[in-house]
Amino acid sequence: MPIRVEQRRWTTQDGWRTTHAATGGVQAQLVLAFGGGGALADEARSAELRAAYPGARIIGCSTSDEICGTEVLDGPTAGPRGA
Repeated sequence: MPIRVEQRRWTTQDGWRTTHAATGGVQAQLVLAFGGGGALADEARSAELRAAYPGARIIGCSTSDEICGTEVLDGPTAGPRGA
C-alpha cells in the first residue's frame, strides 16, 4: 500500500487549513503533529486532530519553529504530516 501524505496548518486567525491534501480516500493510521508547546498542549487542538483523524495514532512533538511546506513559521502548529 502506498504512503499518502496530507499536511495541515493551524493558525489562530484561520484555524486548520489543508496545505497538501492526501488522495485516495484512505483513513489515516498515523498522524505526526509538530508545533509550539503551547499549541500542542491545547486540548482543543488535540480534540480537533482526533476528530479529523479518528482511529489514527497521533504523535506530537514540540518545536521552536514550525515547518509547513517550504515555509518556516514562528507560532502556528503544522500537522498532520502522515496518513
